[in-house]
Amino acid sequence: MGQLLNALLRRTVCDMCTERIRRPEGYLLTTRQVVTNPEYWEFMFANSWASVLASENAPEMKYTLAERQASQSTPWLICSSCADRLHSATPQARTDAERWWNEGRRFAPQGSGPVSVEEVRQARPPETVLQSGLPMPNKIFLIGAKFEPGQDDFFLAAEGLVGLHPPLTMEHLHRVFIKVSSTSTDEVSALTQAVDEVRRESPRAWLVDSLCLNRRTGRDLAIVAMWSGEAVGLARERLPKGTPGGG
Repeated sequence: MGQLLNALLRRTVCDMCTERIRRPEGYLLTTRQVVTNPEYWEFMFANSWASVLASENAPEMKYTLAERQASQSTPWLICSSCADRLHSATPQARTDAERWWNEGRRFAPQGSGPVSVEEVRQARPPETVLQSGLPMPNKIFLIGAKFEPGQDDFFLAAEGLVGLHPPLTMEHLHRVFIKVSSTSTDEVSALTQAVDEVRRESPRAWLVDSLCLNRRTGRDLAIVAMWSGEAVGLARERLPKGTPGGG
């Protein structure tokens, strides 16, 4: 019985679909190769995490998943079907997998390790976004005045942000993961301070923000869209009313 249990515990499965992978099969990828690929997220949200999209807390849960997956320090072993799904069934990924097996599962390819959550891409940009010349933001912050905003609050705040900052559209915001938080008081000044804190903690980024009131609930909230990395240049050009991070 002990030998059988040990064998089951040592069973190797695909890090995407959990199908069994036998030595020396599989493809070895880095965390960056996986979490920056929208195909990975589309598959997971259609399968293992399908319930997330139906949840009232979907924005917060998607962000939590993005943080968790981006923090993976070890390489990902995936089956041939999932490698094809990610368009990552390369000879190098096969060679790395064989070396991983041969070296007692301790080998890590170049570029392995956790990545910044801002690098995560949970969706492909729609055609309308590509045509606008403005890339999708890397992250959205949704802040409630002493409450945790939900999906209805997000749509309300997003519409206000879009109205203030053309050519930003709802299509830019729908597929971006969101960090949800709340202030300790329901004062508008607390929201302003929270937005300023986001700005200070985002050096070299470009941000646009908006405060709004949910007239149905009578609660105030703020939304901040942030562009970082290579997207900053285009965001600065297309959204001149935005502000730089840091400071």
